[in-house]
Amino acid sequence: MVATVTTKLIDNPMADNAIEYARQIWLAGLGALAKAEKEGSQLFDTLVHRGEELEALAMQRAEDTVEELKDRLGEVQKSAAHNLDKLEKAFQKRVTRALHRLGVPSREDIQDLARQVNALQESIKAMIKAEEAKEAPKMAIIRSIGEAA
Repeated sequence: MVATVTTKLIDNPMADNAIEYARQIWLAGLGALAKAEKEGSQLFDTLVHRGEELEALAMQRAEDTVEELKDRLGEVQKSAAHNLDKLEKAFQKRVTRALHRLGVPSREDIQDLARQVNALQESIKAMIKAEEAKEAPKMAIIRSIGEAA
């Protein structure tokens, strides 16, 4: 019975076509595998090389962006410092005007008063010395009288 079925399949032209078609599919698969092995490593190497190029390009762009941001940050810092200085000066002017309106003397006023006080002290010392110089002969007479008695 098995021999009869096998003989019928072998003698059947449709079976021959199916076997031939299956063989062609098998050979196509082997050819694809061989090509994938050969070109796969080349494709992998090509992809690695392209990846390295893209990585280098991305790194360069990132470095350029970082430098650009550093430049912008420097400009913003300078601008902020300048604006802070302007704000500080405006605040100082307003505080000075408010203190002046309240009658609080300024630093210059206090320094001027200190100079005047020093000048007055020097004048007083000079007057005391001059007075002592005038009184010295009188005091000498009084001492001599006191010693004689």
